[in-house]
Amino acid sequence: MMGLLISISTYYTRHEVNLYIYIFLTEGFKIPCSDSSSECLKQSLQVIIPEFIHGIPELNITSLDPFEVDSLVLKLSGDIVIEFKEAYTKGLQKCIVDYVRQLEEETFYVQFECNLISKGKYRSSGSLFTFPINGEGQSTIKTRSLKIRSVLHLSPVTKEDGKNYVQIINVKTTHAFGGRVIYNMTNLIKGNPEMSRTVLDFMNKNWQIVAEEFGSPIVEYCINSILDNLKKLFNAVPLSNLLIT
Repeated sequence: MMGLLISISTYYTRHEVNLYIYIFLTEGFKIPCSDSSSECLKQSLQVIIPEFIHGIPELNITSLDPFEVDSLVLKLSGDIVIEFKEAYTKGLQKCIVDYVRQLEEETFYVQFECNLISKGKYRSSGSLFTFPINGEGQSTIKTRSLKIRSVLHLSPVTKEDGKNYVQIINVKTTHAFGGRVIYNMTNLIKGNPEMSRTVLDFMNKNWQIVAEEFGSPIVEYCINSILDNLKKLFNAVPLSNLLIT
């Protein structure tokens, strides 16, 4: 009986996933308007974000909230090497679109504001300013009002199936830490809890310097993952099936 229940449950799970993909491919993202004004573009993008970040497994578009990382090794200035394992970032689904502007016919300027929290295991070595670090423990980083700005150059392309698609020709992305970044990292210096607390206190008092110096590679890794998913979406779904009012 247990095996039968599992089989039925698996069938309906797959059925629901396939149904969701079918609905998406035939109906697209439901957007509130279809003109190219900045306000309409902003409203439409805000509607799309949660669905896109949620992921579409059948199109190989992974979920980005939580954004999971099994292992990520970063080499930073000061000969610092940090490895994050079994880590994740949450909050991308709730990013707010500040504005969208159409600079040219196929060029768009977009700015988001995100509040993110990242957790995971870490291992570090090197020198943080004047502090030598050799740590291994748990890490929690809270980022408030992270501003992500992108200029996207898009171009329509007709594929062999005769349908029109969108491709990303070029993208330039920058970011700024508009709000406070709060660090909580255990055991920053092995065997020296007092010095570890001193380093952590320094990081939180000087959060902006630390974030600008060492946080950018992590943010850029996340942004690149979003762009990879966006390219997969544009490559798989015709333009006429993307946006439906």
